[in-house]
Amino acid sequence: MFEWVDLFSDLSEKEKANLAMFCQENNVYAWETLFLEHEVASSMYILKSWIIEISRELDWRTVIIWEIINKWILWEMGLFWEPHNRMATAKVISDAKLIVVLDFSMKELTAKHPNLLNKIQNIIKERKTINSKI
Repeated sequence: MFEWVDLFSDLSEKEKANLAMFCQENNVYAWETLFLEHEVASSMYILKSWIIEISRELDWRTVIIWEIINKWILWEMGLFWEPHNRMATAKVISDAKLIVVLDFSMKELTAKHPNLLNKIQNIIKERKTINSKI
């Protein structure tokens, strides 16, 4: 399930298999909302294919932050950044396949693998910088 996910490249095959037991592969369809800004985060998503649009509500209008295309993680910020709320809305632009990773499994993994937590923190810093420019 995670062979192509760079984020998990340092995990053993056994650890990846254990993580997969707490994950689901889901199909989502065009124009479905995956999550809303300000929702409490309970999972992280790994996009396997197609496009998801990320937006925020600013000054009473919706601003598109970016479009995520193929093999990308989203929304880890809500899991690892206080408060544990989503910082944006994610809407599926075209049919997509996602891996849903539950929060407790990510928190357990990052406790055992500080390098994984560092990778996630770097992603968060990068995205926080992008978000602050909007």
